Amino acid sequence: MEGVILKNYTPHEITIFADNVPIETFAPEENSIRLVESRKSGTGTFLNIPWVFPAKYVSLINLPDDRDCNIIVSALVGQYLKDNMPACFKGVYAPDTGPDGVVRDSSTGRILGVSRLIKYC
Repeated sequence: MEGVILKNYTPHEITIFADNVPIETFAPEENSIRLVESRKSGTGTFLNIPWVFPAKYVSLINLPDDRDCNIIVSALVGQYLKDNMPACFKGVYAPDTGPDGVVRDSSTGRILGVSRLIKYC
């Protein structure tokens, strides 16, 4: 990966595994990219269980000025960037925490890392 810049804009370390062995860890940058959410007004109950309308994400905060790099973000941020700003970075990736991508501690089930990333744009 020499010469390729991949920055982690999630709030936690991302460890990449190959054959259940950690091969690369990306420490978080100083500020994680976050979504600003807006909720439609409306709440209620169904069978005495409270509900709200889904959040609508309207903008991002902490978007870095350096766009000449590849970034790791959360899946929600990745989808927002794909839908609204698809060409703003060289590459936008998120950890694949689905059943085929996640690596877990066999005794506790805690996520240790991922075996692959999801590419959004």
